[in-house]
Amino acid sequence: EALRNLFKMTEKDTIYFGTPLTFDPSIVEVFIAMTTGCKLIIPPTDRKLKLFQDILFPSNNDHSGITFLQTVPSLFLHWSDNDISYLLEKSSCRILAFGGEKFPEKILKLPRSKRLKIFNLYGITEVSCWASAFEITDNDNCVQLGNALPGAFEIAAKAMGVSTSRLNEMLRRGELITDDLKVYPNPFRNGQL
Repeated sequence: EALRNLFKMTEKDTIYFGTPLTFDPSIVEVFIAMTTGCKLIIPPTDRKLKLFQDILFPSNNDHSGITFLQTVPSLFLHWSDNDISYLLEKSSCRILAFGGEKFPEKILKLPRSKRLKIFNLYGITEVSCWASAFEITDNDNCVQLGNALPGAFEIAAKAMGVSTSRLNEMLRRGELITDDLKVYPNPFRNGQL
């Protein structure tokens, strides 16, 4: 619900279901489509990069092009410069969401349509999907993890077996948590390495 609201998804949207089912965020694409009634475009199993524009932005009447694309940066950066430029400047895409890897900062320098909103999504294993979102603006020179999505903090605390107040205290003190819940000082606190 949080992402559906953040992205202002409606039944008029078209989602490209390009995330493998083995990657938890694929569920985001499925549930947003199910809860809004929008189209979910499922590519053929033998996806090839040359099919990019034909599938994502067809010139036929199957659909008017995707409006939502969630992808990992490494896949996105394999596309040709022409395909990337088309997506950013001329396509029907209005939401481009990156996650699962470091944000492709190259995107910050490229021209893009005013109607395209770009997001950096971040998630931790305990949440099993996205936990925070940051909307990139024209003025951003760096990309942040963003604000916690509603409910993500509570889910993470429960999955780690700590209270939300304990998790909040650990975060406030700059501590990191491992799978066995041992606490280590954050080596990046106060800008130090």
